[in-house]
Amino acid sequence: MHVRDLEHWLKAKPFEPFVMRLSNGETVRVNHPDAAVPGTNAVLVIDKRDGRLRGFSHVSLFHVVRIEPANGSARRSSRTRKPNS
Repeated sequence: MHVRDLEHWLKAKPFEPFVMRLSNGETVRVNHPDAAVPGTNAVLVIDKRDGRLRGFSHVSLFHVVRIEPANGSARRSSRTRKPNS
């Protein structure tokens, strides 16, 4: 996964929560655009509920197989959608 693909999802208007599917079968959910901090090769995802930090995930973008809407619809695909420039 390229950081531009992730940034496209984070900057979507309106924002739609999404799930990153990883190469090991795990998933990481992003509920708010401010909950993910992308870097060049990795992303830090903060899990904050009820105003409290519940945990975080540091994910290598190399292991992100795909991104899909959290509600399970196939409305968007990170493989086919191009970032707006």
